[in-house]
Amino acid sequence: MKNNIQLLLLTLTTIIVVGCNNSKEITTKELETKNPTEYVFNIEIDSLKYSVVNIFNEHLSTSSTMYGSSLFFNKTDDIKHQVFFVAELKEDASFGKKYFNNKETQNNIYLHSFGNYWYSPIYYTDNKKLECRTPFIIELKEVNQNMTLMSIKPEKLVVLNGTECCGPHGFYSKEFEVEPTTVEEYTLILFIAEQLGVTDLKPLNIKTK
Repeated sequence: MKNNIQLLLLTLTTIIVVGCNNSKEITTKELETKNPTEYVFNIEIDSLKYSVVNIFNEHLSTSSTMYGSSLFFNKTDDIKHQVFFVAELKEDASFGKKYFNNKETQNNIYLHSFGNYWYSPIYYTDNKKLECRTPFIIELKEVNQNMTLMSIKPEKLVVLNGTECCGPHGFYSKEFEVEPTTVEEYTLILFIAEQLGVTDLKPLNIKTK
């Protein structure tokens, strides 16, 4: 009986150790040209802020061909699922409550996908795109009464690489923080511009060296 218990403990220990050491080397494909992460809209700051919130919270991405063909999706059993984002403001923040405790965030928007992931355009293991996720911060700054500078940056971009033990439900994905790609940021800018009828932006660059 004692030997059986020892064998069981040894087996469990081996499973945990193997499960906690299964991350693979991350390789990075460099973009030929980085994308811009900001744009000046000819729209007053409050009007732009509430328009952006409406674009995401009314799920206008479902009818956007541009967004539908973007990198914001994942798959289950080869079935494609669009990744939706929700926009929060300082006065109604839930997921972004901690962020809005910072100073000078009153004009910003916190964009999150409830932790859903998509596939990284530049981070790989074994020539396979890594799953990644992050909330985004949309910063709005008044240029003048009728112009607003929008910049978008990830709060903390992470890739999922391997598993770790143990959370409340067992193994969970290991997260590794990585540098922003500019692909996600500019995709969001292009989508917002599309919804606002702005058409003078340069196309997205996803070509790698």
